[in-house]
Amino acid sequence: MAKGREKRFFSYNHMNAKHKKIDSTIRIVFLVSMILGLFINVKRDPLEGFWFLETWFLMIIFIVVSETFRA
Repeated sequence: MAKGREKRFFSYNHMNAKHKKIDSTIRIVFLVSMILGLFINVKRDPLEGFWFLETWFLMIIFIVVSETFRA
């Protein structure tokens, strides 16, 4: 059985320094937006929260943006 390169699930295989910087920026922006969304929605009435600041919505957007950038 030949040994090949296996891609780990949580690996960060960056092509160059620019790719690494943009990927880090995307991650930081979404982390900050999730924290801000949490604080904003916690202070609001549960029925009047902003749906676009909910964790599930931000994670979907993060996955789409991250994978689009990776492609």
